[in-house]
Amino acid sequence: MVALEIVEQHHDTVVAGFLHGKMDAESVPVFDQWINAHLDAGVRRVVLDLSGLSYISSAGLRSILTASKAFGKQSGLALCGLFGIVGQVFQVSGFTEILELHPTMDEALKSGARS
Repeated sequence: MVALEIVEQHHDTVVAGFLHGKMDAESVPVFDQWINAHLDAGVRRVVLDLSGLSYISSAGLRSILTASKAFGKQSGLALCGLFGIVGQVFQVSGFTEILELHPTMDEALKSGARS
């Protein structure tokens, strides 16, 4: 069984990824491959919905931070759905201060529409 599943949707020029399962050292390569495929394809904005994650490790946090840097500050990577234990991990790690966060996918998509 795959520890991480990514369900993809396209909204105009934005790619939305709905992450389900666990994001740890074992499953991070799945995420990295998915992100790199979009970077290689020239996608300029990705929104990740993390509400389906039941767990995220430091390897998962590092991978998301790396993806954010790869997309750059200008409308690159946004996150939504930070609830429960995953939301707490982002809070405690300080990532809520350095990443673009939105309460819902709709709000994250609207924020990217102005760029």
